[in-house]
Amino acid sequence: MNHIFVALGQHHVNNFETLLRHELIEQGTYVLMAGADVSYDETMWDRIVNASCSFNNTAKSKLNQVEAIKNKIRIYKGMIGEISDLKSEPVTVYTSYIEDVLSNFLFFSFGTERKAIVVEDGTLNYYDHSLQNISSIKFFLKQAIARLYGINFKRYIGHSSGAGYDHVKKQYITFPEFAFIDRNAEQLPVEKISVAHFSDTLYIIGQESYGNLLGQAFFERALKTYLETLRKQEFYPELNTIYYKPHRNGKQLPKSFFTSVLTDKVFEIVRTPMTSETLYFETLRSKYVAAFDSSTLINIRARLYEKNLSQVQFIVNPLKNDELIPLFKKLNFSFMSENVN
Repeated sequence: MNHIFVALGQHHVNNFETLLRHELIEQGTYVLMAGADVSYDETMWDRIVNASCSFNNTAKSKLNQVEAIKNKIRIYKGMIGEISDLKSEPVTVYTSYIEDVLSNFLFFSFGTERKAIVVEDGTLNYYDHSLQNISSIKFFLKQAIARLYGINFKRYIGHSSGAGYDHVKKQYITFPEFAFIDRNAEQLPVEKISVAHFSDTLYIIGQESYGNLLGQAFFERALKTYLETLRKQEFYPELNTIYYKPHRNGKQLPKSFFTSVLTDKVFEIVRTPMTSETLYFETLRSKYVAAFDSSTLINIRARLYEKNLSQVQFIVNPLKNDELIPLFKKLNFSFMSENVN
């Protein structure tokens, strides 16, 4: 059996290699398809198909967005060509998000006796996300460009993870008991990390991709309000440093955007190929971790031992996504918004 793993980001690679280390994947040929900027353990893979550049999208204008979509699909076409020898063989495809053109093509249209395994993408797996959450103009644009390159980009039904389709045999989720679609949901192995000391710092996980989804002006206003609200929190005076890690997708904001609000603290933007989780455990180990509604908070919490949970405060303020509030409450996260009971 050929096993094809689609890694749109570093966290996908990490999850796939966790499954392999725990011997949860049946024997066969392991093929990794990934962007140029991710790291992986070469000894785990039989074949590696690297993109010619990063999958990250930092386009600043609508025209740049169109060009970024076109370039990514062109790269996907080349990557698909590199595994063309497998298209007439049985395959199991490991994907996280079928609104992505490459994931969608492999999920629906590649190989024979096709099976699929859904591996956690992030918060996506915990609420009702479908094509209704996607710009119809952007979807049809991607579909039209994909067609020009001979790639079948299918309009899907139901959840954007693909978990509702019959050929999905399993899902691996950090908290399977909270999965929006719980059919075939199993535990994604979580490797616990013990932390001896936490720093008096705040770690903010950026979500610049919201600029593409909700509009850049709206996102920047929301982020400014978010920073102003952070200053009013009880823990704020005890902080000695605030760290901010921007998301890989979306317009990258200058440091001055943040320091114009956070005038009385040392503030650092951390740009690194590390995942947000790796940065936390290897370097920051902050007492306070904040975001609008990033899955990084869920992942950090999952990896902490029970004895450490009382030493860290996770602070959320869901942006246009109230469906995640029940999950955050179950995980004992704090809310900045006063209107959340």
